[in-house]
Amino acid sequence: MRLQKKINYLNTKLKRNGIIWLLKQILLFRHKHPENDDFDKINNVDTVGEVPLLKLTIDSQNANYGIGYRPSPADVLEKAIREIPIRYDDYTFVDLGAGKGRPLLIALRFPFKKVIGVEFAEELVRTARQNLIAWHDRAEVVHCDATLYEYPVGNLVIYMYNPFERPILATVMTRLAEAAKSRTIYLVYLQLEDPDIVEKYATPITPEEWIQIFKIN
Repeated sequence: MRLQKKINYLNTKLKRNGIIWLLKQILLFRHKHPENDDFDKINNVDTVGEVPLLKLTIDSQNANYGIGYRPSPADVLEKAIREIPIRYDDYTFVDLGAGKGRPLLIALRFPFKKVIGVEFAEELVRTARQNLIAWHDRAEVVHCDATLYEYPVGNLVIYMYNPFERPILATVMTRLAEAAKSRTIYLVYLQLEDPDIVEKYATPITPEEWIQIFKIN
C-alpha cells in the first residue's frame, strides 16, 4: 500500500510539474548524506541533508503538494528573527514544515514562550524530536498536517521555508489571517515563490530578499 501511494504521488507530481521536477527528484535520491556541517557538529544534532517526500511516510491527502526537506541556513534565519520588532517572551514560535527541527533549535536561542514544530512526515518528526530532546521543556514537535494544526493561544511568530505548493499555502494563509483577528502574528518566510498569496493576507515589513518578514493583516 505504501508503494502504491508513492507511485500515485510521483504520477501526480510529474503531471503537475513536468520532467524537470522528476530529474531533480532523481538527483535527490542519489544524494548521499554528507558529513555534518558546522551547525550539526556544534549542537550534536542531525539536521543536514536533503530528503525528497518520496522517501518519507506521510498520511495526508495533501502529500502531493508538499516540498522535500532541506535545512534552513542557520545564520540567515537567526538574523531574520533578530529583526522582528517584538518582545520574544510575548510570542510563541511555530515552524510549519519543521523537518528535522533546525529552525526550532535556532529559535531556542531566543526567549520565546514556546517553540513548536509542525511536520507531517513520520521520519522527520522522529528526527526532530530526537534533536530537541534536551529542550523538551521549551520545545515540541507536533505530527500534523499544517492545514489542520490548531495554533496555540497568544501572539505568534510563524516560520516557513517554502514548505508546500500554492493550494496549501493559500489555505494556511487564510487560517493565519483568521487567527490574526485576535492576536498579533508575524511571518518569517524563506524563499517565497508565491508572493501574491502571502501579500493578500500580510504586509511585508522588510525589503524583498531571500528571507522576508511579514505582519499578518
